[in-house]
Amino acid sequence: MVPASEAPNGKAETMAKCSPKAITGAAVALVVFAAFGCGKKSEEEAVRLRAEAADWRVKYEALSAESAAGEKELASLRRQVAELSAELDSAKADLKAALAKMSEPAASHVEQPPQPAIQPSAAPAAGDQTQRTAEARQRLEELGALLFERDQFNIALPVLQSALDLGSDGPETLYRIAYCRASLGQYEEAAESYQRALERLQAEPAKNADLLKKCLNNYGVTELKLDKPEQASELFRKAAAADERYAPAYFNLGVVYADHLNRPAEAVEALRKHIIYGGERSASARDLIARLQAGQAPPKASPAAPPEAPH
Repeated sequence: MVPASEAPNGKAETMAKCSPKAITGAAVALVVFAAFGCGKKSEEEAVRLRAEAADWRVKYEALSAESAAGEKELASLRRQVAELSAELDSAKADLKAALAKMSEPAASHVEQPPQPAIQPSAAPAAGDQTQRTAEARQRLEELGALLFERDQFNIALPVLQSALDLGSDGPETLYRIAYCRASLGQYEEAAESYQRALERLQAEPAKNADLLKKCLNNYGVTELKLDKPEQASELFRKAAAADERYAPAYFNLGVVYADHLNRPAEAVEALRKHIIYGGERSASARDLIARLQAGQAPPKASPAAPPEAPH
């Protein structure tokens, strides 16, 4: 069998024995045959490529439109943040002035009797200001929640913090603030916010059961980031106790037991529960179990991603 690298020489020797006229005729015939055969294939390929190009063009235009709509929505949200920030500054200034005005009669009570004309006007002003503050707080909470659901944590955080400054103390707002801080790497501050949210949630555990388990789990992830595995494992156990089918807590508990507390048997048990309850990281859990049972040191695993945002 002639090696492929030698084939060109063989063809050249054969052609050298033919006359120029024969060579020319053979070459023309070969070109015509090749053109006829390749022409059909080329045409089919061109049709296929044009169809694929048209399909990709449609996809590209759809993605471009979606991206443009997203940018437009984000710009609108940023304008709302700016408007609310200005309104918030105005509300704070008005509140400060109203409080100062309300304190005037008490400060002057010893020296002169209260003036009736001041008190009636002060009460409506304070009432109006309270209403304005409540409305501003509600708008900030709603906008913060919207930004949070769109994963705009760096924008959502100051909005939610402003709502907190105006008296918002609902567990959802506290949880979102904690989640934003953890997402931005502010773990110490996130832990404080998770603790505050947890205190509010535990006051009515039945009412806030879904958010409670998420708060416990994410608080545990934050504590693990702060190199506090004992505290983290306790929080993961509480999250699992709040909902025995809550898969993320079992995976995180298995990671802590395996990587930080040297408790392989308990790690395997927790990881198996993650698999049983349909956890999203079941493949990683199986790998960790196999390594633990083989007596191998498992690779460092990341905690399960924090669960979805509360809606």
